[in-house]
Amino acid sequence: PTALAGRDALAGPARVWESRTPYLATRHAGRRKDAVAALVRDVTAECGRRGLPLPAEVEILECKGVPNGGGLKARARLRFAVAVRGPLLLGRDSHGGGGMFASQIK
Repeated sequence: PTALAGRDALAGPARVWESRTPYLATRHAGRRKDAVAALVRDVTAECGRRGLPLPAEVEILECKGVPNGGGLKARARLRFAVAVRGPLLLGRDSHGGGGMFASQIK
């Protein structure tokens, strides 16, 4: 398993990670707030809560509202200053398979 970890898209390590399942925000953006900025703050805070280094950049690739006041859903790309080992599961439904990130290994 250790030999595969260096080349595995889910285990990393890598500096760039992209969501493969939708990331659901852990906090509401607030009325009339910028949804993308709220998602960037939420993803950054979630990395900190999970003991990961804070991303140097969070790029929101796609952003949608969740029906019935469910918050925000997004696809995101995270760039870290250092290589981060996976798996990265972030966001409100991370324990149900949401917010799964894969590294950008070619």
